[in-house]
Amino acid sequence: MSKKNYRRVKGTRDLLPTDFSKYKYVCDAFSSVAELYGYERVETPAFEYLELLEAKNPSIKDQIYWFVDKGGRKIGLRFDLTVPVARIVAQNPQLPKPIRYYYFSRMWRYEEPQKLRYREFWQFGVELIGTPLIEGDAEVISLAAKCFEKVGLGEIGIYINDRILMENILKEIGIKANALEVFRIIDKIRKAGREELTLELKALKLKDEQIRKIFELVEESGEFSRTSSYILENFKGRQIKARIKALEELFDLLDSYGVGKYLNFDLSIVRGLDYYTSLVFEIYETKNSRKIGSSLCGGGRYDELIGIYAKEKIPATGFAMGIDRIIEALQTKKLLPTEKKLRVLVISDPKNSILLAEKLRKIGIATLVDVNSRTLSKNLSFANKLKIDYVIIYKEREIRENVLRIKDMKSGKEECIDAAKIDQFFKKLLTS
Repeated sequence: MSKKNYRRVKGTRDLLPTDFSKYKYVCDAFSSVAELYGYERVETPAFEYLELLEAKNPSIKDQIYWFVDKGGRKIGLRFDLTVPVARIVAQNPQLPKPIRYYYFSRMWRYEEPQKLRYREFWQFGVELIGTPLIEGDAEVISLAAKCFEKVGLGEIGIYINDRILMENILKEIGIKANALEVFRIIDKIRKAGREELTLELKALKLKDEQIRKIFELVEESGEFSRTSSYILENFKGRQIKARIKALEELFDLLDSYGVGKYLNFDLSIVRGLDYYTSLVFEIYETKNSRKIGSSLCGGGRYDELIGIYAKEKIPATGFAMGIDRIIEALQTKKLLPTEKKLRVLVISDPKNSILLAEKLRKIGIATLVDVNSRTLSKNLSFANKLKIDYVIIYKEREIRENVLRIKDMKSGKEECIDAAKIDQFFKKLLTS
């Protein structure tokens, strides 16, 4: 009887050690930046009550994994960490604010898998909760930029916009209803054809002149002073002036953080999620890749989301990064580290193998022992396949002579050292 061929679930991956090391590198790098800003790591359950996940947007149910458990409860897998963090804050009103959290976690979405778009995926993100001020927005955006600098992606483009500004511009154009639907179409302008989007806007009953103004507006995106001047010359509302002034302050603060060179004022950035209330931003690999690439990071301000779960409105701002796209960018630019930790295999009898391995582990060297009682040749072949750096041979002859035979697996060279000097030999390798 033939055995069944078991496979992974569609849209998922196995991360073998060489793959996982890349995720760990990015996690460690980004976490170190977040902690320098005073952020602390948080984790939440993989699943939440469905009513929590769909409280802001009931249609999200069609895009996530959800099920009825054995107790009859509707449960959903988290699709981001912003909503679960909002629940944490609502359940813990005693937490001193502002709250600074970061995370590096797995998420799940039920979408059609594409290149670098999986149903189970890793995200890094931060949430700054408890300040309505521009200073908070500047901190979050600068933190994201510093993360990219930390891993060598120093040519990014940060594209910034404001949804309140866009709502008021649409009102002046005469678009008072369907703002969210118009936002979703505007958000696709850089990626879809003008003809296709014109048809979508016409389906919302927009007039030709309104559609023309939307495209003209987006084309004015770019350097802040030029884009803001265009807006102030063509739109006169008080809210519009106020939002431009706030954005000017934000750009100025970001310049103080040393990330001003990355900034763009892009009127097509509105972000698809309904919970963003004002500031929105996306980060791309370069300043010119917005037209052709997918974003590496997206975020913004969500001042009303926590109020859905808490007794009061609590302002917040944050971002999330898709780790798979970042790893691809690092691989393309050959920015992933190639050096690995020193690894040693000890070949001896069980007791001596353990004693030697423990000595090496105490000085920080990853050490494997033979647990299969293989022959010397098979152990050396195994070490070769695992790309082990050094093999220590301590068999009958070496034990009699009280020496360790050490084989450099890269060069093939062997040398014998006094067994008592194992620490000194490998400490020297660690510092060389």
